[in-house]
Amino acid sequence: MRIDSWTVLEEINKDPKLIETKYRDNAMLKIVLQEQFVEPQWILPEGIPPFKESQEADGMHMTNLYTEARKLYVFRRSDLKPVRRESIFIDLLQNLDPREVVIVLALKDKNLNKLYPKITKKVAGKIIQIPEAVRSKKKDDTQSV
Repeated sequence: MRIDSWTVLEEINKDPKLIETKYRDNAMLKIVLQEQFVEPQWILPEGIPPFKESQEADGMHMTNLYTEARKLYVFRRSDLKPVRRESIFIDLLQNLDPREVVIVLALKDKNLNKLYPKITKKVAGKIIQIPEAVRSKKKDDTQSV
């Protein structure tokens, strides 16, 4: 049985050691951490876009972060027209569980550390490669790049 993305992040935030044991091979987690700490900022406007929150029952949403994580790179693509990129983003938000929407919005603004303060670059570095240039930035370890 797959564990919900927000549950994975909450468990790691409570006990960062779980990242090396229980969630070491979790592909969704690796992509989320990569987007937060390594990849460039998404090319989307600041703030929360206008979207209709999904009203589906738990587990009945059109998609989930496990399925969509591999597609998050789209929001960094400069070859897409802004309107197209933003409409893809809004479609994603409308089809995710509201708890996953919060995670995606935090990734967009590189603020995952505000939701999960114990998930730092140092913790993420235990399962993803963080380039030396990113690791040695003068920002605090809890800050994103």
